Amino acid sequence: EPVSPTKLEANSLSAAVAHYLRLGRLQEPLVAEYFDKHPDPSFGETVADAFRREYQRLRALRYPSDDVFTALQAFASGSSRGDASHEAAVLAVLSYLFERCDIFEPAPEADDESPAEIGSEAT
Repeated sequence: EPVSPTKLEANSLSAAVAHYLRLGRLQEPLVAEYFDKHPDPSFGETVADAFRREYQRLRALRYPSDDVFTALQAFASGSSRGDASHEAAVLAVLSYLFERCDIFEPAPEADDESPAEIGSEAT
């Protein structure tokens, strides 16, 4: 499925970031499967909470939207850039969180909906 254009717009993300998110969508099912099968059922929500806190910190510092995405990419990547497989996994996690969580600003039509629970396929 394509990246939500209304959510991209609500977050003022550029076409370059949209392209990264589209690439991440290709591996998103693997992220969902990982969270669904993780022995700790709250692990997905723990990960989402860490990203939520980092997102809020970056927004409080008034980072521009694309810079927020880039900083979250670095946050997901760890202390150093990885090989192509590592970078694809980072984009898959960011895409998963972008589509399913309240880490980024919601699309206007989703304002009255609660964010989906991580690790739940009922999204």
